[in-house]
Amino acid sequence: MNVGIGRQTLTRLVVLGVLAASLAGIAATPAPVQAAEDNTCPLTDGIVINADGTDWGTDFIRSDRQKRDATRGPVPVNIPAGRYSITLATYDDHINQNDTQPDERWFIEGWKDNVLVFTSNPTADLPFNHNVLVETVNADLDITALDTVVVRHAGYPDRSSPNSMFAVCASFGPSLTQPPGGDPAQIVVLGGASVISPGVLTTLNSCTTGSVTRIAGVDRYATAAAISRAFFDPGVDIAYIATGENFPDALAGSAAAGVGTGGPVLLVRSDSIPVDVRAELTRLAPKKIVILGGTAAVSTKAENLLKAFGPVSRVAGNDRFATAAQTSANAFGTADTVYIATGRNFPDALSGGPAAIQDAGPVLLVEQDSIPGTVKTELSRLNPSQIQVLGGTAAVSDAVVSQLGTYASAVDRISGPNRYATAAEVSRATFPSSGIIFIATGENFPDALAGGPVAGMLGGPILLVQNDAVPGNTKNEIARLTGETCSL
Repeated sequence: MNVGIGRQTLTRLVVLGVLAASLAGIAATPAPVQAAEDNTCPLTDGIVINADGTDWGTDFIRSDRQKRDATRGPVPVNIPAGRYSITLATYDDHINQNDTQPDERWFIEGWKDNVLVFTSNPTADLPFNHNVLVETVNADLDITALDTVVVRHAGYPDRSSPNSMFAVCASFGPSLTQPPGGDPAQIVVLGGASVISPGVLTTLNSCTTGSVTRIAGVDRYATAAAISRAFFDPGVDIAYIATGENFPDALAGSAAAGVGTGGPVLLVRSDSIPVDVRAELTRLAPKKIVILGGTAAVSTKAENLLKAFGPVSRVAGNDRFATAAQTSANAFGTADTVYIATGRNFPDALSGGPAAIQDAGPVLLVEQDSIPGTVKTELSRLNPSQIQVLGGTAAVSDAVVSQLGTYASAVDRISGPNRYATAAEVSRATFPSSGIIFIATGENFPDALAGGPVAGMLGGPILLVQNDAVPGNTKNEIARLTGETCSL
């Protein structure tokens, strides 16, 4: 696994995700991206590999329909030994011609003295109506010095392609999980421009002298796959599957996914597995797959499709509260600290996920004015010494807080006047310092759900923003963690 366990500090990031103006972060038909063939490579950070230092659209890599040649290289490079993240930018000049074939995936090889040093993960498929994709495919690679790089097409064993024109450029940036020390705190934005606007990134840039970067795909499913692809190596012990269509059954998933060596949370539709998720499950080859929720959330049809990628089990109860309790029982033997959130909305539980991972405890759900029986049973089994209640009295009443005192000697409430302030208070209570801050929309659940395990395991919070604004409480918490002042 790429990410470290516990309060590991992440202090340096490079460009990852998609072009902010290009790709959307929730399920929607993306707008076309027009890119002239003489566009320059969009990568600027790190060591950028662009053959001959000229036009990336014509000089780095082109797959010719007649020659059926989808390999370019070796490209001479001079990259010293070290730990790197790998980001690829891919371009297809004919993607707007209604070509929907999933055959746009690329990877790179690094060589030294004619010996293969590494092979990167492949990119995602270029989505329909997009002809430019930027993606970090490896968060951390420990490599020896390189003298050449080869780019290959991932979709064809004979390294041929039916497509006409491609361009690929690459950058070698600092490792995302083993960075050099002393750098300023970094901010990672989860989701595309339709959920978090470019203007918000401008504001966030004023809050740190470190990097502000975006991880996103064309929809919520692709975004979750992109997060997994960047941070998790093949052969993970577990991959959690949740519906991307509604939040209740998945709320406890982030904390559970951070147990042990950890694993990603991937999203599916009720009765199908999106192509990006299929590709990511193939790459991950998980030792087991756990579905969160009943068949109303993830159908038997989807479950059977998942069996092609590994052994599948399901964690489900009669309702969202029982499912969260069962998720806890499945993942945690005991827990000294348990987090409690309302089961009727998502923000508090999701911002609590990284905090729960830090404390090696689950997130359980309650009604506003009562504790469901299945949750009581799980609390008795866990026997915690401390319970952290997330959210104000409109989410979890004082009566419920009082009842929780039956199950732990200390019960504390972490809250603010709204979801943004509550997330900031959770961060303040859990993370005295952090080299990385994850940002997600407070208006929907999928991106924070998928990012929660990575944030928690890297020792950083998830803070919430609006589509076009950074709330004051969020700014203040970012400033506390970065030691800098937001100027916008």
